[in-house]
Amino acid sequence: MKVILLEDIKKIGKKNDVIEVSDGYAKNFLFQNKKAVLATPKNINENNLIIQEKQNEEEIKEARASLLKSEIESIILKYKLTINNGKAAHSISIKTIVLDLEKQHKIKIDKHKILKHESINQTGMFNLDIKLSKKVIATLKIDVQEF
Repeated sequence: MKVILLEDIKKIGKKNDVIEVSDGYAKNFLFQNKKAVLATPKNINENNLIIQEKQNEEEIKEARASLLKSEIESIILKYKLTINNGKAAHSISIKTIVLDLEKQHKIKIDKHKILKHESINQTGMFNLDIKLSKKVIATLKIDVQEF
């Protein structure tokens, strides 16, 4: 019997997959627990529309992430550190960078999307990689000068 899965089922398939299963498994488990529907032509068409809609949404997300990437990569955040006896008096935290990015450039980013979670406590140029989507990673430049 052909069915369309309504949710992911381990070792069987993922949500919206059209699969072949035994009649007993379909009737006694999948249908009773509302984990699948019968693969009628109408249900298959509806399923295909849902899959196409998800793909379109994913493409839009990727396009937005690409635009945001180009915007982020054109930015250089500048900071000043006080250095005493070769050591920094304070450090620049990821939280500070995220807040400054939002204040100065109106770009809001979740701090957990930054792939390197260490504070900056020395002078120089630094690159922070930010995961914007599954496929898009932007690099933010940080310029730290001595105060």
